[in-house]
Amino acid sequence: MIYLIMYAIIRTFVSTFRAEDLHIFGIRAPYLISIIMVIIGIIGIKYFNKQPEYVYVSEDEKKMMKTKMNKNKKSSILLK
Repeated sequence: MIYLIMYAIIRTFVSTFRAEDLHIFGIRAPYLISIIMVIIGIIGIKYFNKQPEYVYVSEDEKKMMKTKMNKNKKSSILLK
């Protein structure tokens, strides 16, 4: 996502030195595309950087899970 944002900024800078570009709604097309890319990048960063939600597990549930793991001898989950 950071690549997308940085590419949009560089694209905006480079397009200022180019000749006539297509205008959409009075804005040059490369600027409009860059704005859209920055918005998508910011939304992507916010979406993919969400913290996982943690569920509270009581001490009784921990003990019960430990005994189940000991019985099955499949201790793939480590509990403190």
